[in-house]
Amino acid sequence: MQVTQFRVDQVQQLAAQGCTTKVIAHRLGMAETTVERVRQGRLPVVSARGQIANQELGAAGGDASPTMVSADDESAATEIVWCSACRCHVIPPCQACRVRSYGQRLRRTGQQAASRTDDPPPGDARLAQSVAELTLPDRLAGYLAQQGILTVYQLLRQTPQSLLSLPNLGPRSLQQIFTALERIGFYRGQ
Repeated sequence: MQVTQFRVDQVQQLAAQGCTTKVIAHRLGMAETTVERVRQGRLPVVSARGQIANQELGAAGGDASPTMVSADDESAATEIVWCSACRCHVIPPCQACRVRSYGQRLRRTGQQAASRTDDPPPGDARLAQSVAELTLPDRLAGYLAQQGILTVYQLLRQTPQSLLSLPNLGPRSLQQIFTALERIGFYRGQ
């Protein structure tokens, strides 16, 4: 982890005021170990252009070869901040969040590709209707979408046993599904 000179100055200023490591960490939103390492001079300080300012870490007990992605752009943010999404200290943009959003995009496109293979036959527009448009509780509609059941056609292709085999979907949820399907004109065969 690297810190900017601004953060080092903040830590040193609070330490000079007599604040403990724990208080400094809480006020600045940093980890206690990071504050302690800054106070001991064991963390690399990042310049405004993304280059590491102090390379004498080998003698101080840190890593001998610190690594940092250099910023070619002068406006690139190099201050370490708290990412509210992944709850980590990061140099923006948060790479963990980028990887997570990339994975979510892949899953979404995968679900869309899967739904294309389950396209309803032409003729009845009710079959192409989204499950979210049914009068189902939001929790149940979201859960069906999470399981890859996005259209009425896909829902009708499921057997009651296969729906009941899904975790957290019980007889009451199944009855709500049947009731919603009856409202748009699909009835169970007895």
